[in-house]
Amino acid sequence: MKRGITGFWASIDKPPMEHTEAEMNTVVHTIAHLTNSRLLKEYEAPTTVSTYRVYTLERNGQMYYVCLHQFEYVCIVASYVAPHQVQWIDDPLVQQVIDSLPRWEYWTVEQLERPMKDDWLQPLSKVEREQVKYWKPTMIGELLFNDWD
Repeated sequence: MKRGITGFWASIDKPPMEHTEAEMNTVVHTIAHLTNSRLLKEYEAPTTVSTYRVYTLERNGQMYYVCLHQFEYVCIVASYVAPHQVQWIDDPLVQQVIDSLPRWEYWTVEQLERPMKDDWLQPLSKVEREQVKYWKPTMIGELLFNDWD
C-alpha cells in the first residue's frame, strides 16, 4: 500500500497525485469503444469523499459500472454502486482492455476480497491508519475503493 491510497492525509502532508479527469475519461472511453459499450454517465462521485470515480456503461442491455481509483492505476467493475456499497464483478472484456493499457491494472473480485493484513498498513500515514481503525475494512477492496466521509 502506498501512502495516500485511502484518500486521507493530514493538512501538513502533501496530497497524493490524482489522475487527471482527461486521463480517466480516455480510459473509460477506450473501455466503451473496445467492449462495444455505451457510456451512459461520464462521472459520478459516490459521495462527497471517495477514492474512486464511477462511470456508468451499458452493453447488450446490461448496465455496469467502471470504477477507476483516483490515486492508483487500478480499475474494477461493479454491478451496483451506492454510498458505502460496491458489488464487485469480474468482466473479462474490460479486463482485456485494461491489461492492454500502460500502467493500469484490472483487479478481479478475488483480488479485491483478499483479507486485510496489518503489514499493508505500515506505509500509510497516521491519519490513514486512524481511518482504517475507525472504518474497519476487512478486505483490500474496501480499503482501496472506499467512500468514507
